[in-house]
Amino acid sequence: TYQIDIIIDFTPDNRNGSGKSVDVIGVDKDSLQQAKNFCINNNLPRQEGGGAINLFMDGLIADVGSWREFWINAAPFSLLELARKNGTDTLVPALPTNSDGLAADNNGLPIGFNVSALFTAGNILEGSYKEEYLNYGTATEDIIASVIYRKYNAKEVFSTKESVDVSLENPPSTAIRETFDLSQFVTQREQAIMFGKLLCNQRRYIRKGIEFQTFPSEAVIAPGDFIYVDVGMED
Repeated sequence: TYQIDIIIDFTPDNRNGSGKSVDVIGVDKDSLQQAKNFCINNNLPRQEGGGAINLFMDGLIADVGSWREFWINAAPFSLLELARKNGTDTLVPALPTNSDGLAADNNGLPIGFNVSALFTAGNILEGSYKEEYLNYGTATEDIIASVIYRKYNAKEVFSTKESVDVSLENPPSTAIRETFDLSQFVTQREQAIMFGKLLCNQRRYIRKGIEFQTFPSEAVIAPGDFIYVDVGMED
């Protein structure tokens, strides 16, 4: 099952979902379809065996809790992120994709992407620009991700848990080993590896976040879009 199918089935559905309790549920079906295209057609190369795989969610949602908090934690298992779009919830790919959901071309290289907007001192409201650097220490060290997944065999009654270690090439001696348990929902070794790759790259290359306000007429971007910010500052 794909994560997007679970959301579509649960939220508006009168039989299985919360549609029987409320009249309108805010989900953006267009962007959810794009996320499903990514789960099916991502074309991301596998570390083992070649080819590409579908990104599934194989498990049972049994615990009571916040629906949005659940997806914040679970969406990355399929390389997705929970987002808010025009007042509705949606999932968007954590990687650049084209309209067909492809994140890589046939050579295994990332696809190109378009910058949706340029923000400079001319369209950023004065005094609203902020930069926040990640705390130095363990939050910025490279990691060796030990990813636990559930090994499923249709001929066996009970499944077993296995783990795979993922790191960037030649990790430094300061790399920190961290464990991530995906066994409740991930049964594919290759998917566990892809999740680990995403974490390792995010830890190395995401160093700061920015926040600013702009004019309403300039806000023509959506979750998952890429922007370029030039405020005349250099690191």
